[in-house]
Amino acid sequence: MNVVDLVNMSLANIGVSNGLATTSDSTLEAAMAVLHYDHALRLVLRDFAAWPFATKFAGDHEGRNPWLLTAGPLWDTDPAVLTAVQTWVSSATYAPGDVVRLAGVNYTNILVSLNNTPPNATYWSTSSDDAPESANPDFKYGYRWPTDCLFVRRLVPPGDYAAARPYNGNPIVFKLGRDANGLVIYTNEPAAVLEYTAIDCSSLYSDDLFIRMFTWKLAELLTPTIARDQKTSDNCMAKYEYYRRLARVAAAREQQQQAPGDAEWIGGR
Repeated sequence: MNVVDLVNMSLANIGVSNGLATTSDSTLEAAMAVLHYDHALRLVLRDFAAWPFATKFAGDHEGRNPWLLTAGPLWDTDPAVLTAVQTWVSSATYAPGDVVRLAGVNYTNILVSLNNTPPNATYWSTSSDDAPESANPDFKYGYRWPTDCLFVRRLVPPGDYAAARPYNGNPIVFKLGRDANGLVIYTNEPAAVLEYTAIDCSSLYSDDLFIRMFTWKLAELLTPTIARDQKTSDNCMAKYEYYRRLARVAAAREQQQQAPGDAEWIGGR
């Protein structure tokens, strides 16, 4: 199953029998397919985020996580100063107000900088007058959003994968934000393992339920300019929801269900 096949299935869903030979065809159908394809793909992956084939993890059972911002805590060496401290890396672009730590010293950026190693008075300052207010004083740690991440499902503490993690009635709290270098997942867990939905899935089009959901979603997006019929659009949305329900049931079956947890007062009896 390739891109052209999926587009042609979507067109067939709205009554267009003359499919595309390639997505570069000089037709309205080809132009609209190219316009909506990636958007439809991301919508379906994000709408039903628990696709088994799109599940990935960042981090390991020992708490090693390449996505953790090494400077991690938002607290400076002075507890009264709340500032996002990052590790300086040559490939990152820093904006005024960004703080990096290098060789035990914190430097505040005063001029947009790329590969200008502190100390460099043109780009970096050690003056407390230049230190910014915290952008997020609610959390101690930040994890860089993985480059292939589309949807963050949960954070879990490191543990023994062989023994499986016990039921947790108090899941780790997290919140999404961003800094000068991209999206950040904020939390108070110093060694979290991230479970997320990935966008670069090699088996993306091997799941039949995903194919049906995707082609009906793409058909819905194509309807206003090609079919131009509200009933057709409504039918696409109804079929999409139908296959979404089937996908939820199938995904739940493709895992060992965890025993429900009890309240603390029950466990302590």
